[in-house]
Amino acid sequence: MSHSIDIASTTSKHQFKVLVVDDTQVNLDLISSALKDLYEVHTAISGEFALKCLLSHEIDLILLDIMMPGMTGFELCKILKNDVRYSDIPILFLTAKNDESSISKGFSLGANDYITKPFRYTEVIARIKIHLDLKLAHDHLKQNLEALISQQKIEKLEQANERLLNERKLMQSQKME
Repeated sequence: MSHSIDIASTTSKHQFKVLVVDDTQVNLDLISSALKDLYEVHTAISGEFALKCLLSHEIDLILLDIMMPGMTGFELCKILKNDVRYSDIPILFLTAKNDESSISKGFSLGANDYITKPFRYTEVIARIKIHLDLKLAHDHLKQNLEALISQQKIEKLEQANERLLNERKLMQSQKME
């Protein structure tokens, strides 16, 4: 039985950018090929290259391998979750490490999901869609909250201005008496 994923709700309004980080070119090619018709896919062969990519592209979601030479996926996740510029980007570990300790560590570092290899493409695509939908909702709520806070500040300033004008009028009327 074939399951199709309805991604129209997210892709029709926004072309999401997905960064795939893996130290194996074959894995990068396979995942990119599976996602290229759905998302704008960027790849990085290491954690260091992923950081460079993040400086030049606004990435919406990261698929991240753990076992890489140099900077591991765990280290990159920790860096990103501690940097306000990137802390809201969903990180999905996509890795062969399936032991309880690694899964626990991934989530404790701030990962949003953990998918073990070998994986099913339909599952990966479904999880990406879920996390992108959640990110859109989060971003929308954040914008609404910021707008509400701005509106409240404006209202407080208007009230303060009104009080000052009233006090000024009162002072002027007292001078006239």
